Amino acid sequence: MATNKKFEFHRFVNGKHRKKLSLGWENMPGFAQDTTIREKHIPNLPEEFTLAQNYPNPFNSSTTLYFTLPQKDFVDLSIYGLSGQKLITLIRGSRPAGTYALHWDGRDARGRDLASGVYLYRLRTSGPAKTNKLTLLR
Repeated sequence: MATNKKFEFHRFVNGKHRKKLSLGWENMPGFAQDTTIREKHIPNLPEEFTLAQNYPNPFNSSTTLYFTLPQKDFVDLSIYGLSGQKLITLIRGSRPAGTYALHWDGRDARGRDLASGVYLYRLRTSGPAKTNKLTLLR
């Protein structure tokens, strides 16, 4: 699927916006192209790896997922149906230690609205993976 949309990365340091990088989808093969995902990183040093409950839950049009990393690590955060089918990878790659908030608009990797229902979100790192449920109400 070809699109001319740009993806913007924002870096925050001590709560202040420091850097913006815009990339076209041609630079990121394999990632969702018609869904909105916004990531915010707060550079602190959490004591442990956590995956918090999304908020709001249940949600209608969008929700925010929260997690913490006590050290730099490779992360993969994806949404799955209850049958185990991966619907979208929200983020995948190395992230520095800190607290993260990830805004997601309830669409799959092809940009289609997901139906009402219960879904799983799974965060994998070099340690044990963590999984939570979220409920989408259209």
